[in-house]
Amino acid sequence: EECCQATAAGSPWGACLGEVYALCCDGLSEEADAAVRRAKGGNRGTLSALLDLNWVRALVDFTRVYQPAHKFLRDPDWLRANFGNTTFLRFPLNQKVFARVLLSYPWLVDRDENLFQQFSFSGRAGAYEIETACARVVYDQHRLQSYGPPVVGITSMNAHGAESICDPGEAVEFCRATGIQLLVHNEQSQRMGSYPIVSVGSESSILEREGNRLAEYVLSLLPGMRRKEE
Repeated sequence: EECCQATAAGSPWGACLGEVYALCCDGLSEEADAAVRRAKGGNRGTLSALLDLNWVRALVDFTRVYQPAHKFLRDPDWLRANFGNTTFLRFPLNQKVFARVLLSYPWLVDRDENLFQQFSFSGRAGAYEIETACARVVYDQHRLQSYGPPVVGITSMNAHGAESICDPGEAVEFCRATGIQLLVHNEQSQRMGSYPIVSVGSESSILEREGNRLAEYVLSLLPGMRRKEE
C-alpha cells in the first residue's frame, strides 16, 4: 500500500524486491524521473521499465529483430519462465510506440538506438504483487485506457556510476541522504548483485551484462546469443 501511495504521489521509493536495492517510481511522470535523477546525482541515462512481460509482443519492432528470436518474444509464458525475476530485456520499440514514448516519455527510451529496457518480477510472488499493484496506479493516474503501457520506472539504487547497493545498511544511508522513502526490505536476498541485461537486435542477441546469473545459461536462452565483447 505504501508503494502504491508513493507512486501515486509521484515520489520515488526504495526497495529490495530481488537481489539488489532499487529506486522505483511512476515511470510516466516527468517529476518522478527528475527526482530519481537528483537522487542518483545527475544524468543517469534512461529509466528502465518495470512492466509485465505480456507487453513485449506489443512493443517490439519485429522488423529490427532477427527472425529466430521472434517466436520467443511473442510468447509471454516463455518470457516469464526464462526472463521473469532474472534478466533485463532490451529491444527496439515499434515505430508507433517509439514516436509516442519519445514524445511524451523520453526518459524511457534510448533516443539514438530506439531501445527500451524492460524487467518484471514475474515468478517472485511478493515483488510481482507490488509491481502489479503499482502498475494499476500508473494506469489509473494517467488514464491510459487501452493503449498503455503502465510503466513503473526502476533503476539501481546508487549514485550515478557507482556499484549497485546490496547491503541494507548502505540502502538506509542512501535513502536518508537523498530523502527517499525505503519501503521494502528483503533480508532473504542472497545479495548477488545486478541482474543480467540481454539486448535483442537485427542480427543477434547480445549479453550486455552478465550480472548474477550463470552466463553460459543466459547465453543459451536465445539462438545466436553472444557476449558483448565477442
